[in-house]
Amino acid sequence: MTIRDEMVKARALIQQKRFDEARAILEQIDHPKAREWLAKINKVSPATTSTQKPPTHSAKSTATSSNTLPIIIGGIVITVIVALVAAVVLVVSGDDDSSSSTNQTSSNDTAAQTTSNDADDTSSDSSDAAANTGNDAGGGAAAGQSVVGSGLRIPIFASGGLIRLEIPQGWICDCGTVGGHLKIENDFDSWVDVDVASFAFDPDRFIGVPLAEVLQEEIRDDQMIVSQETLSANGREVLFAAVIDEGADDDEQEHIYLVNDSDGHAIAFEIPNFINDRDRLRDAILLMAGTVEGETGDASTQLLTQFTQNTLAYNAELDRWRLSDMLDDERENTVQLPPDWSIETASLGFKMPVKSGSAATSATAIAYVSPVFYNSSTLADIAVELNSDASETIQSQGSTTVNGREVYYVTVFDTQFNSDSVFYYVRDSDGDLVSLIIQPDVPKKESLHDDVLMMAGNVESEAVDYMTRLIRAGLVEGAAPPDDGFAPLTE
Repeated sequence: MTIRDEMVKARALIQQKRFDEARAILEQIDHPKAREWLAKINKVSPATTSTQKPPTHSAKSTATSSNTLPIIIGGIVITVIVALVAAVVLVVSGDDDSSSSTNQTSSNDTAAQTTSNDADDTSSDSSDAAANTGNDAGGGAAAGQSVVGSGLRIPIFASGGLIRLEIPQGWICDCGTVGGHLKIENDFDSWVDVDVASFAFDPDRFIGVPLAEVLQEEIRDDQMIVSQETLSANGREVLFAAVIDEGADDDEQEHIYLVNDSDGHAIAFEIPNFINDRDRLRDAILLMAGTVEGETGDASTQLLTQFTQNTLAYNAELDRWRLSDMLDDERENTVQLPPDWSIETASLGFKMPVKSGSAATSATAIAYVSPVFYNSSTLADIAVELNSDASETIQSQGSTTVNGREVYYVTVFDTQFNSDSVFYYVRDSDGDLVSLIIQPDVPKKESLHDDVLMMAGNVESEAVDYMTRLIRAGLVEGAAPPDDGFAPLTE
């Protein structure tokens, strides 16, 4: 399980006010955002005894509740949250290098220009020369020039809600439904997180609270303020603070900018301490701070639903469905379904192929499996590698060929959940590894075997650009992507 998955699980527990369980997870994560959340939890519900342990990264999620459900995805267990809008903005420098987002949206590309990048690229492949006008100077502006807005307002799904802001020319948004960050294109020493600041994970409680008080809530008890000043952006007061962890070197500062949007929500821009020249990003942050607006609660949820639902589509000519990937926000899958199968809502709102309209008896997830999750080359070895936890036992396995593709399948029993799942691994026409998984709660899995093999024989996984999804959903203006024959479907 990645750090992001662990943070998502902790967030679900926090929403249920199961603070001790969330604390136990966060104490295992060596990450600034985990320490920030721990500080907030400790203010709301102080721990009775310390459970601090050395940082480790558990391979599996263990907690279940009435509001969470283990979803089995390609040998990886994720805990799905009912309130999916409570997404997570993470700053994971090491993980990001190995599995960098593919769908970074260039702010100065026109809305009509969209790209479909390879899954392992680390930046968008924009052909517009203006996209690189400023990696020599702060804020994406060329040396000696001021920061210039792009005129394009980008929505970002952050942990406190949805944020809309204008990003500067030369900047990109590395985003998805589980948050993201902003940076100068092709400049990996630039990184800005943006979020709706929240008290006890309730962002509306900060409305009207002085920014100096918000700052005290945002920083951890083991951090100290090195410097602080009041700035201005588009008529708004912006509170800047440089903070540092106790015992850290002076050059390991985190920079925080706080501003109120027009509704009074406190919006936080944060530059993590691993960025070297943080001051050069100030002008760009002030431009964004002057335009930023936040949405929380039902409004944010509705916009997220609008964003995700538009992916579901059907191509009548090809008799193929398009649906969001179950694991990767930056992938989509297309598949031809067997007779009597359709795409239905299953497992807390996720769309899955099901037979006879019954998710309970047939829910089968489809998920792209990134190379960061495995080292093996053959499907047989990959299947074993992805299902080799101490709690897992491979009960049976086999392989066959469908439509010229090798399909390797394993039945795995997991003692954590006291259930079994069947995993089918196949490479699509581009060589991408895709898994199809008959979910744990489905009875008589063997009766679905031939149907799942049929889907494995034709499934395709493709990278999808964030801007493409925004335009499809009507969240930004721009020319529609080229017609691919898929007609969007809604509830």
